[in-house]
Amino acid sequence: IKRMWIANNFMDIINSIESINKNSLARDTESYDFSTLYTNLNHDSLISNINWCIDKAFNSHNRVFVTFHSLTTKTARFSINPHSKFNFNIVDSKILHTWLVHNTYIKCGNIVLLQKIGVPIGDNQAPFQANLVLYKDEFVFIENLCRNKQFNIARTFNHTHRYLDDINPKNNYSNFNLFKDRIYSPGLIINKE
Repeated sequence: IKRMWIANNFMDIINSIESINKNSLARDTESYDFSTLYTNLNHDSLISNINWCIDKAFNSHNRVFVTFHSLTTKTARFSINPHSKFNFNIVDSKILHTWLVHNTYIKCGNIVLLQKIGVPIGDNQAPFQANLVLYKDEFVFIENLCRNKQFNIARTFNHTHRYLDDINPKNNYSNFNLFKDRIYSPGLIINKE
């Protein structure tokens, strides 16, 4: 049963459609959009969901540090021992992310404003943060269905893909529409397109 709906690009969706068509199993497809993903996401949900993802990343293989070779590099690796001068453990990572969320300021002319809601804007990692927040909600939703032995409902999400704020459930029998408010953090508005 699929627990990750993230599509890296449109080819993930095309490949899913081709797989369904190859087996002559096409029944339905829908499209949804988060209209408030970046602007209305509660900071407590943002921090909590990212902390959950950090826990998953570090604890899945007994990882201790994430290591960067420089502060400008875009790649990092997990390790048991620090390998450079830029090493962060799980606690450091959570503290840094929380600080970033609570200390995002926007300057409009001579006025400086503190951002109190939404994904920090003007930041390169904003799309990644939004993606991880939704991923946690989706993963937990599917896990709960499986824990409650609702495998038939969980399987209807196997051909669901999300690219950032656009969701495409296929062969889902409109279950996404039925469950969308139970899947995601409060305050997010999801519109059927």
